[in-house]
Amino acid sequence: KKESIAENLEKDYPELIVQTFAYRYTQTPPNNIKAHKNVSIFYCTLSRDLTRPLLDTTREPNAKITKDLLEWSKITNQIDIWDYAASFLTYFSPMPNLRVA
Repeated sequence: KKESIAENLEKDYPELIVQTFAYRYTQTPPNNIKAHKNVSIFYCTLSRDLTRPLLDTTREPNAKITKDLLEWSKITNQIDIWDYAASFLTYFSPMPNLRVA
């Protein structure tokens, strides 16, 4: 059996977390894998509907994001969220999104 990079790193650096992004083309989780215990997925919510709570799955793309996160949680128990709570067109303007997290 070949060891993964994460398994090899764990030998010398047991406190190390290997992090990889789930971003654009890699947001949808792969099939039939299990992440090593020191691997964390950094899921990016670039396409989310900022006018609604993320758990409001009546709107696309929030429904896809919620589905992806549920599927990622079957692969690893370490998921971080990179949430794009900004309007890049009007970056310095206020963006009231208090009730959408």
